[in-house]
Amino acid sequence: KFDDILTCTRNDDIIYHSTSGSTGEPFQIAYSKFEVHTGHIRLLWVLMKYGYTPFKRIALVTKNEPGQKFDVEEDISIIGRLQRLFHIFEREVISIYESTDRIIEKLERTKPYVLWTTPSAATVIAQELKRQGKKLQIPLLLLISENVSDKEASLFVEYLCINYINHYGCMEAPTMSYGFNNNVEQVSIPYFVLFEQTNMRKVDKTPIGDILITNLDNKTMPFIR
Repeated sequence: KFDDILTCTRNDDIIYHSTSGSTGEPFQIAYSKFEVHTGHIRLLWVLMKYGYTPFKRIALVTKNEPGQKFDVEEDISIIGRLQRLFHIFEREVISIYESTDRIIEKLERTKPYVLWTTPSAATVIAQELKRQGKKLQIPLLLLISENVSDKEASLFVEYLCINYINHYGCMEAPTMSYGFNNNVEQVSIPYFVLFEQTNMRKVDKTPIGDILITNLDNKTMPFIR
């Protein structure tokens, strides 16, 4: 039963989400708003590690519409006040449903320090820049939700950005690790997720093992994979 793996009783603070079912059957996940927001804080910490400050602009190319408030901004009202009073944590939301030309025009006008999007969207933008003979050189590209191939990474660095962060997370733990200008190595974020390599063995003389991930952040429904 689902309730058997919850560490607390159901209440209004708990959010429920179902996975896409890529493993064959959708899996229901529970977490509190606090546990979601800590993932945003960790991601902010990663961005600041590579030059971002709250006074620099972020552009998000997503399925969200311009002007839409994110849950963390509504739940933590001080963020909205800081945005209005001191013009910090400013971000421009660009709809992925706009034409690629229009997206590029908005990025050229906004001049963001960080472009936050998926590798698929970044590839479409970079290919159009290549076709037009343009380069944006955005200081930091934050890639989420998908894997990044070597070919994509080369395309991004040549036409779209100077550096990129490859973010890794899942619904149960939104920010688990990240890679900086590297498609293979990931840096786990300490104190929130524990990565262990178990069942070590050799395949064709190459040592391999299984990755065991323990979520130390989600107290509502911890998991081990």
